[in-house]
Amino acid sequence: MKLSLRTGVAGLLIALVSMFAAPAFAQDGPSLSIDPVAEAGEQAVRVIGSGFTPGEAFFVLPCAGAGGTLEGLTDAATMCDTGNLTPVTADDAGGFEADVTYDVPAEGLVVIAGNAAQTESGVGVITVGDAAPAAEEAPAAEEETADADLAQTGVETPVMVGLGVALLGVGIGATRAGRRLGDR
Repeated sequence: MKLSLRTGVAGLLIALVSMFAAPAFAQDGPSLSIDPVAEAGEQAVRVIGSGFTPGEAFFVLPCAGAGGTLEGLTDAATMCDTGNLTPVTADDAGGFEADVTYDVPAEGLVVIAGNAAQTESGVGVITVGDAAPAAEEAPAAEEETADADLAQTGVETPVMVGLGVALLGVGIGATRAGRRLGDR
């Protein structure tokens, strides 16, 4: 099979353009923000979602079985109240606001927002009192420190792919040149 130089160069250019024209994705996924409530019991709260797919429908639901912590949410199917769904639609910026009333236990209440296909979801916690408990704040601080110490892998990936494609092009060119010299 004979390939022309133009075909090889065109293929190389297409590979390079497609590598750099890849869509950018946000690093952070959907999230929920919920203000603390003053006391346990039936409370009206506003759930604010961000980072969701614009225009898509979602459902907000409470998960009393999680014990008020994200770590306690091990099985949403059994821990969340699927009979207490509040439908919302994300705006053009991927956000929404939902006013809901939940029976908030003293340990707090985990709230989930997700789409019907269960491919996108965000989670938040309604805490009782002025602020979140210190036990929940400590792991977040440790995570930030750990993330800062990690190497930034993947940053140079497009460069490495470009070099690999260029090296492949050089190899193909050398092979073709060798075949031409052998035919003489």
